[in-house]
Amino acid sequence: MGGSISGKHAIGSYKERIDKCVALTNDLVAKAQEAAVNKLGISENCSVLELGCGSGEMIRKTMKKYKKYNISFTGIDSRPRMVNTTKKKILKKAKNNGRSVSLKCQSCVEYLETCEKDKYDIVIASFVLSDFENSKLFGLVHKVTKNGGRFVILAKSRDNVGELEKYFLQFVILNPHLFDWNSFLWILINERFSYNLPLKKIIKLLRETKFSKVKSRAKPIVGELSFDDPMDFARWMCEGGWMPRYTNIIKKDKKEIFCREIAKFLDKKNVKVVGELVRCGKPFKFTMPIHVITAEK
Repeated sequence: MGGSISGKHAIGSYKERIDKCVALTNDLVAKAQEAAVNKLGISENCSVLELGCGSGEMIRKTMKKYKKYNISFTGIDSRPRMVNTTKKKILKKAKNNGRSVSLKCQSCVEYLETCEKDKYDIVIASFVLSDFENSKLFGLVHKVTKNGGRFVILAKSRDNVGELEKYFLQFVILNPHLFDWNSFLWILINERFSYNLPLKKIIKLLRETKFSKVKSRAKPIVGELSFDDPMDFARWMCEGGWMPRYTNIIKKDKKEIFCREIAKFLDKKNVKVVGELVRCGKPFKFTMPIHVITAEK
């Protein structure tokens, strides 16, 4: 399941290049989901909770792989469009196959806080670590997981992005006209930009939360995207490709200016993004590792 996914974008319009990157990212996420499904340890009459169920792909893949088992699913996502999409894709098929699927449009933490103890055999966290304080999230997951149950995490790697975060904040301060400061200050006061931790800290925190048998896939699943220029990478970020909390504070009518100026700024500062030096006008390769982590209660 390792290796890389690569795609060149020398030909085609900006939209075509971005669409290609989105497709490659979706392919990478699908491979991570397949790896996670293989680690679920499903058995008969299993109850499964997915935090951040999105469009329901993990639920669909799990139902397909373990079709001989009677499994009940609960999916949580705070985005109404995603929940509605999942309902259309999953519920009818699940009913026809005698599966129980419940979907809720709610914050993951809010759901966990009101959920009864020892309710689920398996809990899956699908790319939600960046949205919540990890220590709180892990504690709540531990509460709702049955003894002997499993916690499976899919997370985009935050390793080696500290330098980019530091320079991004410098850029915001130097270019306030490009950003929605109400959103920026709200994030700083209430949430921070990202709660996602480096892999070693995630593992350490899981152990501190009384999870056992904490393991990470020997090698992360790696996706590789090749851009004609760092500006195209910035445009892809603006389309939600990576670290949306950063790009969501950019004013909509300033995104193209942002892409040009952030590329120039990072070039001048000799910044490396996940090990790749930013140079304007030259090809830029972005490597996105995804971790699959398992733990038991």
